[in-house]
Amino acid sequence: MGRKPLIEEIKVRNLCIAAIEEKYGSVQQGLIALLESGEVTLMKFVFEHAIGKPKESISIDAMQTIETIQIIQLPDNGRDPNLVVNLPGPMSKIEDAVIVNETRPDAT
Repeated sequence: MGRKPLIEEIKVRNLCIAAIEEKYGSVQQGLIALLESGEVTLMKFVFEHAIGKPKESISIDAMQTIETIQIIQLPDNGRDPNLVVNLPGPMSKIEDAVIVNETRPDAT
C-alpha cells in the first residue's frame, strides 16, 4: 500500500489538533495534561517531540594497540613444485623426514 499521500497526513493532523483543542482548550494544554499524567511513556513522547529524540552514539576507543605484522614475498628458489616431503609423526631429527619424488595432484 505504501505511505499515505501528504494531503491525507495533513487532514489527520488537523483532525487531531481540533480534538485536542476541544478537549483541553489548546494543544499546549493537551501536552501539559500528558506531562501531568505521570505516565513515563507519555512524558517521554512530549519531550521527544519538543526537544527531539536523542541521537544514538557509539563510543570508540581510538587508543587501542594495533599489532603490526610484516608480509613478505618469498622468492622463487627454484625448487621442484612436484617434490613431496612426507614427515613422520613427532620428529626428533630432520633426518627422519622421507623425501619422495612423486607428483602431487594439486601441483601446478
